[in-house]
Amino acid sequence: MQSGEGGFGPYSRDRTHTAPSNQRFDHYLRAQNPDWGVRDIADIETLGREQGLSLQSVIDMPVNNFSIILERMPADRA
Repeated sequence: MQSGEGGFGPYSRDRTHTAPSNQRFDHYLRAQNPDWGVRDIADIETLGREQGLSLQSVIDMPVNNFSIILERMPADRA
């Protein structure tokens, strides 16, 4: 298995927040800077693919967070 990348935190799914607290956090971040905010898992998958990474798993974590695991794709699939 090749090395992977990952992220942990609140994410939305299908453009829907998974908890009211994540929605409040998203609004708070965007009030600080419109470029900030809770990201959607599909967007992370798209950005990863653009960098040669493939979404391997999304793991539910405590307090409405997720761990997202991306793995470097073989050169012939990138």
